[in-house]
Amino acid sequence: MQDFRKGDFADPFVMAAIRERFEISVAFNVLLHQPTRLSALHLMLEKTERAICIVQPMLKERDLSNSQVFLPGNPHVDQLAPALNGDRADVQACSVEEVNHGHWIWGMTQSFLGNALAGEGFEVTREESGESLPNANWFWYGCIAERRAPNPHWSRLPPEPELFNLGR
Repeated sequence: MQDFRKGDFADPFVMAAIRERFEISVAFNVLLHQPTRLSALHLMLEKTERAICIVQPMLKERDLSNSQVFLPGNPHVDQLAPALNGDRADVQACSVEEVNHGHWIWGMTQSFLGNALAGEGFEVTREESGESLPNANWFWYGCIAERRAPNPHWSRLPPEPELFNLGR
């Protein structure tokens, strides 16, 4: 049986209302526009039994691995927006007065996404790069990640007592 869901996957109440779990999940161009992208990924993976397919624009690998950027916090629109073609004066990527979800973009690298998935018990087993986007810093990326372990999410681990004693 196939079941397709569309909604605000970053909303824990929406996700809690979905009682069933799914063998395969697909996230197409979703994580870029989630204000809490790691939380949204976690909520999606909690409902995923076997594998997830993720396809989205991805930043090319940076000098420092596991990189991510938040576009509205960075004034270099020409470097960070995947679809911009240079001098579009009508785009206010850093405007605090104009909320535009097209500008609410988390750019991440393959290494960042791979490690985020690994932290949830998934391993990237296949990945492909697609054509470049209008901005040379971005490209289309797709991966399939398969569950390798029960969800080891950090929120389910007991606290480390030693961390609470630091600085005392």
